[in-house]
Amino acid sequence: MKRVKFIQHLNTHECGFVKHGKNHDKYINHSNGNRTFIPRHADIDTDLRMLICKQLNIPKPDGV
Repeated sequence: MKRVKFIQHLNTHECGFVKHGKNHDKYINHSNGNRTFIPRHADIDTDLRMLICKQLNIPKPDGV
């Protein structure tokens, strides 16, 4: 899945951008306070998407 589409999925589930790192961006789930890092790669593989969704406590995106 493309990174832009995955970020849209995060935004629909009340997750937002916190800050830029060198190679990753920090995101937070505003409803429960969970935080994680999203790599700045064009594509994010399935296992990593599932892990990020689990860390943020949101449903996995369609097409996983």
